[in-house]
Amino acid sequence: MPVYSFVKRLMDIVLSALALVLFAPFWILLIYAAAGLAFLTKGVIGPVLLAGPIVAAVMVGKRWDVLRSWIHVPGMGVFLVLCLVWRIQFSFLSNQ
Repeated sequence: MPVYSFVKRLMDIVLSALALVLFAPFWILLIYAAAGLAFLTKGVIGPVLLAGPIVAAVMVGKRWDVLRSWIHVPGMGVFLVLCLVWRIQFSFLSNQ
């Protein structure tokens, strides 16, 4: 029986790591896109309201490794592109 529980635990670890690798980048990019859209609709408070529960979950779960992930670089790019849409549109409208 101990061998079965060890193999089952090992498979759980491997499958959860595989799921993290396959699905986490999509969800993190989706969160950055939601923050960019929240900035477009609510201003600066939009991303702050979105980041509050995420930061609380990281602090409570002590998952500091999430903050050092490589996916934040393209995520910040998605956020900045969505925020720059507003700035570019505002600058074109003010020049007319």
